[in-house]
Amino acid sequence: MLIGKSDGKKLLDFIKKASTEELDQTAIMAQFIMEKPDDRVEYDLWYTSSNDRALDFISDFKDQDTRFGTKVLMTPRFVFWKCTFCEDEYLQNDCYGGGRYCAVEPSNEDIKGREIILEDLREKCLYRASYASESTR
Repeated sequence: MLIGKSDGKKLLDFIKKASTEELDQTAIMAQFIMEKPDDRVEYDLWYTSSNDRALDFISDFKDQDTRFGTKVLMTPRFVFWKCTFCEDEYLQNDCYGGGRYCAVEPSNEDIKGREIILEDLREKCLYRASYASESTR
């Protein structure tokens, strides 16, 4: 990755002057991976099955995506997080793997995080069984 000299100087100046606390809170990340270029547009869609707006978008966008055919490849990505200091009740209701995978739907307390995670996994399996196999034909 290339950046301009003046931007690089700003980064270097910050690193030289920053406190240990500032450096501990600083992260710079860039990733441009093209492992299998195949003349398709590839995009990731990050969502959770508990988000009605995301599901509405996917439903509405399906027709457009179908028109693209094999020229595009959509990969679903699901939102989880790691719970480092969770209470036992939260771990039992909203997490798997001892807090390694957690989810929650703040707009509806009746939906447990475990249910969200299981539904997201089902959707991932459905994607692999149908969409992914169709787009590689």
